[in-house]
Amino acid sequence: MYTIKGRAADKPLNLDIDRLVAGSRGRDLSRIFDAVWSDTEFFTKARRWSSTLGCDNKVVTQENYAFNGTLGFDAWKRVMEFEENFPSLTSLTLPLTHRSFSLPVIQADNLVFLQLIPVRVRRYFDKVRPVYKGWQPEFDIEDDRSYGLANLTEFLAPLSNLETLIIAHLSIDIEEDTNSTQTHFSKLLDVRISSEDTTSISMMQACIVTPLDWNITTRTRSDEELKLLTASKVAHYDTVTIDRAFRIVFVTFSTWAVEYDGANSRSPLDLNFVHEAVTDRRLNLHVARDHVTVVWRPGNSRAFPPFMRSFDNLLINRLPPSFETQPPDSGRLQRDWDFLGDLDYVQRVKLNEDCCIDAVLRHIRPPKRLSLYCFSGGSRSGGAIGELGTMIEKWKGSQHDIPIITISVDICLPPSLRNSTIQFPMQVNVEERAASCSWAHTPDEVVTYILLLASDAFRTGTAKGFVADRSSMRLREVCSRWNSLLNGSPWYWRTLLGCAADEDGWVAMLEKTGVVPVVISTGNYVPLKLQADAISRAEQAYLTRHDTGTKWNSVLSNAGSLPLLTTLQLSRRLAVGHDDNALRLDAPNLRELSIDCDGHVMAPALRSLKITNVNSALALLSRVFQTCPHITDLYIDAPSCNNKQLWQDIYSTIAPENIEYLTVSFMGWTSAPPLPAKIMPKLRTLRTSVPTPTLSPMIERLDVNQNIIDVLQMLRGMPTLKTLTLGAQTYCAGELQLESPVTLPLCTRIDFLQGLYLHAFDILDVLHVPRVTALNLHYFMRTGREQDSGSQNPQKSDKTSSQAPSSEHISNLSALRSIRGLHKLSSTIREKLRAFLCGPVELFITTIAISSPPAVGVVYSARDKLVKNSGESGVRLTAYWNELKWQLRGEQPLLIPLAHVLSTFAWPSVTRVTLTHSTGGCGGIPLVHPDPFATIDTSASVISLDSDNLREDLRLMSSVYTLTISVSRSTESTGIALMRTLASSPTLWPCLTHVVITTNTLGGCVSLSRGTWWRDVREFACSRAAGAFYQRTAGLQLVIEGAFCLGSRMAADYFELEGVLISAGSVVFECTCT
Repeated sequence: MYTIKGRAADKPLNLDIDRLVAGSRGRDLSRIFDAVWSDTEFFTKARRWSSTLGCDNKVVTQENYAFNGTLGFDAWKRVMEFEENFPSLTSLTLPLTHRSFSLPVIQADNLVFLQLIPVRVRRYFDKVRPVYKGWQPEFDIEDDRSYGLANLTEFLAPLSNLETLIIAHLSIDIEEDTNSTQTHFSKLLDVRISSEDTTSISMMQACIVTPLDWNITTRTRSDEELKLLTASKVAHYDTVTIDRAFRIVFVTFSTWAVEYDGANSRSPLDLNFVHEAVTDRRLNLHVARDHVTVVWRPGNSRAFPPFMRSFDNLLINRLPPSFETQPPDSGRLQRDWDFLGDLDYVQRVKLNEDCCIDAVLRHIRPPKRLSLYCFSGGSRSGGAIGELGTMIEKWKGSQHDIPIITISVDICLPPSLRNSTIQFPMQVNVEERAASCSWAHTPDEVVTYILLLASDAFRTGTAKGFVADRSSMRLREVCSRWNSLLNGSPWYWRTLLGCAADEDGWVAMLEKTGVVPVVISTGNYVPLKLQADAISRAEQAYLTRHDTGTKWNSVLSNAGSLPLLTTLQLSRRLAVGHDDNALRLDAPNLRELSIDCDGHVMAPALRSLKITNVNSALALLSRVFQTCPHITDLYIDAPSCNNKQLWQDIYSTIAPENIEYLTVSFMGWTSAPPLPAKIMPKLRTLRTSVPTPTLSPMIERLDVNQNIIDVLQMLRGMPTLKTLTLGAQTYCAGELQLESPVTLPLCTRIDFLQGLYLHAFDILDVLHVPRVTALNLHYFMRTGREQDSGSQNPQKSDKTSSQAPSSEHISNLSALRSIRGLHKLSSTIREKLRAFLCGPVELFITTIAISSPPAVGVVYSARDKLVKNSGESGVRLTAYWNELKWQLRGEQPLLIPLAHVLSTFAWPSVTRVTLTHSTGGCGGIPLVHPDPFATIDTSASVISLDSDNLREDLRLMSSVYTLTISVSRSTESTGIALMRTLASSPTLWPCLTHVVITTNTLGGCVSLSRGTWWRDVREFACSRAAGAFYQRTAGLQLVIEGAFCLGSRMAADYFELEGVLISAGSVVFECTCT
């Protein structure tokens, strides 16, 4: 909390009380909040106040924080009365916990958003058992909040810059507002009011005058009041749209719009209002700026309020399934269409097959135009078309004019339905949509365009250059029509020029391109002279080689202006000869340029520039930024250069005004004098391996490979950063000594790519990232083989190294030292990572297998509730082995165990653990899946140390109450190491009450009776039953579910285990195998 306060001294902050409440589950923080509310420095420099008591997060708290003195309205009122002036405040959301109240007058010149919402808190009970769980806030829709209009006007008057005002459940106290005066708000353009009292809204509109109409949600108490209120609102509308389900109808008045011309016309109905009306059954009117919606519930009223006048257009839709009060397949809407009789006459009617056509049309006069939309093609479409035919017969018999009828379908009509349209006594237009047309009847232009997209004819090159794709040539072999269409398409052949094998192929393909711009790539064996002759037609050119007679600098310089050229890549590092001629490039429409030499470039439209020859970069940049002022992407690629003075000169030359993406790749250096920070107002992404101090108000991503001390200095100028990536070459030269932490208020993701390098994690001690929801780490392991145990060069272990030595390459003594160091490293990192999550944590452990390149690994992912709701990965660590070449030859690798990695996540807050296995293989040989809980198998002393460390980590995870294990075929022989450890120490995980054993169905059927894993489960269950009998552990529910192979011994094993557990009386055993 006081870290937030410290931030407020430097820049405005977002004081989100809901987020603080969400993090207070399981404990009473009333005293802390009282301390905060008594210290106004938390609020005086806040940019945004927001408090709904946790309604948005659906939080269940231990205490009722809705008390007025804690987080309720009185607490906010005290702050506003004490300070009165809040110059930084731009957004304010206040909870109204009183039935009636008065707002204190404040001065907030920059306030543009104001929201007042009623909140209440109710007791929360478990849905399964009536057990009290805590307090849950919710929006109060039962009672309106009573405002004094004079007080409300006085409160709003100083807020001259207010643009948005939202007041939920408004009620005006008439007796106290006899002296209200009219006030004009010139900038208040968005007003959203909900109330059950139309009189209150009218009084408020008379006193608070705004430039635009309000958005009003209300309830009228009688049909007459509804008619009077809507009469003036719908006078200029010409369209009625009816959206209905089985128990609720929304009638919307609007103006005919372009989207209504489609087959499935969309309604202007506000879905947010639909949610409110479904939740609060008293609301029945929504007045928006471009439409008015009336709610009618047929069961609550005898008759629908009559329409005020005739309308030109009538549309009838059906609400989406999420708003249905009955299942969406309950049949067509057949009842309660009598209210349509109030419509005297309409010119155009649009229906869909969900409506009962007969019930709708018999209540209105025949329109001039009638459209029917069918989308299923089944019995509903047939019934709708049949009813339409019946109505046409009735109209014909009553001497009415038959309307112009159009039937739109999204599917091909069956022959029976198509024939039924022919039987109509007049002409009916049947419009089959493009999706329903057969491929044979699709126009050639459409087929050609689809084939061009499939052949990637409109693509551009990648960062590595252009590679011609010969696979698109096979499209011509599908059928004669495709062959004919592609042969006649110049755009198809323009990118295939790079596939030409010789001079004849080039000439033939170039002739097929006609006059369209072409793509030139010198990565083939076509003579360069032919390609140079076509440079004036090139739209994209990827030039990677010279020959004795063709120098591309001379070709481009002598070509003059190249108006068609948009992409040029000069990458001639492997060229035999060098071009000593100066480059003079004139390309007025060039947008992407990759250059490996110095030259004069005239490209006013240039947006992306990549320099691969750093020796010429200084002179080139100084000229390019003068002639090409709109460059947004800049890449400087010099991975073998370590000239720091050259980089400093280049950096000072860069024009920063328009740069949005900057990538710098140097070899780097250990020390250099600091560079002055360069202001880049539009920079969004920075990737660099050298110090690049910048100040940018818009930067969102930073990828670095350099000294962490330099990185921290760069981060101080990046307050809007969202993603931080520390590359594999990141290091720390010296100790981190900073006077104050570096705050990244918007950062949500941090990636560590350099392994478990201890000093790299020191950056977490000085970084403050309150919103991070994804922290990704990588841990690189080694593998070994038994035949390599005699290696003469054992690797030394380093407790700060990310490379774990294999057990065959080291002696038992060095194995002991390695395990101690790795466990100590994981324990040190543990405390740093634990601070990123709050409340109960779920730990997911998944073994993975990658076929290309061959690798196996384990992914640890820890998530709390907030991280889970955001859909992010939380704290994620990936440990994998990538040296499995011998396994592809049928040899068995020995994988270093990962038991010590668990120490990273050995937190008391872990409550759920899930172990799963992915499937995979390489070349038909299944990869070995490592067991995350297996201990190293070298010697007795090593096994003892590794096992002791594992048990200590499991002991720290004392709050685990749910364990889910997914078994696979590999566990039939290897078993489940975690089960064996828990069985050997019954006091571990004393709160464990629920264990689920399931199978990975993608990995094939698993044996239930023969597998080693079954023996481990039985031993664990018996051990846990004995522990529960002596009251050392809690009762246990053991569930086995999934698809297993049930052997002949299954019955004996099952009944033996069931008998042991029933005798203990503390383990419930369920087997739901299929």
